Amino acid sequence: MDREPKVEEIDRRRPLRKEDVEEIAELCAEKAIQRMFQLLGVDIFSQESVNNLRADLIHAHSMRKLTERGYITAFMVLVGAAVTGLITIAVSAFRSH
Repeated sequence: MDREPKVEEIDRRRPLRKEDVEEIAELCAEKAIQRMFQLLGVDIFSQESVNNLRADLIHAHSMRKLTERGYITAFMVLVGAAVTGLITIAVSAFRSH
């Protein structure tokens, strides 16, 4: 009898072994992941459904990167406009004296 016991077969009268805890943790993690994907509407047993989710995540990642670059660009434009304005004011003040 070389196989690992199922959770239902664990003798509740003895302390849990490390292997028992690992098996329980794995089963809980699998169930949690299945539930999460179910809530997201992804059939984890369908390769097409998983690939669609992967494509959506890649698209969202690229959109986030573009947004970050857009904020940096907008900030640099504002800084450039402010510096140009200050230089223009300084030159105008210098010429008027």
